[in-house]
Amino acid sequence: MNSCENFFNNEEETVDPRDKINDLWYCTEESEIFGATSYDAVYIYNHPSDSSSIYIDNFYNLGENNRVKAHLNGKTILINNGYIDEYIVNGAGHINSIFTKIEWSYFVEHPDGEEDNVTAVYTKY
Repeated sequence: MNSCENFFNNEEETVDPRDKINDLWYCTEESEIFGATSYDAVYIYNHPSDSSSIYIDNFYNLGENNRVKAHLNGKTILINNGYIDEYIVNGAGHINSIFTKIEWSYFVEHPDGEEDNVTAVYTKY
């Protein structure tokens, strides 16, 4: 007589890795142009149609309604020629092992051609 196994217990649950960083974050930045700044309300959320991408609202403190598209690769967030209004962003963020901190290094080209090198730390609320 064969025993019946619970089929559903053997299925592996698929979890979207982006879900671990979808949240509201507190940001501290060190900018060559603006110096040290801190601000609330950086929000990370999933891109609706690209399973490896996220959006980040209020990146570089450019406002809640301004977002940049980024790609998640393991525990690294990459921004390649990301556009926010007329600003161009390139850089990377590295996520800690428990998904509570992201350390950033990025370059921002302003609409007037001015360039800014920035380091930042996002801390999850």
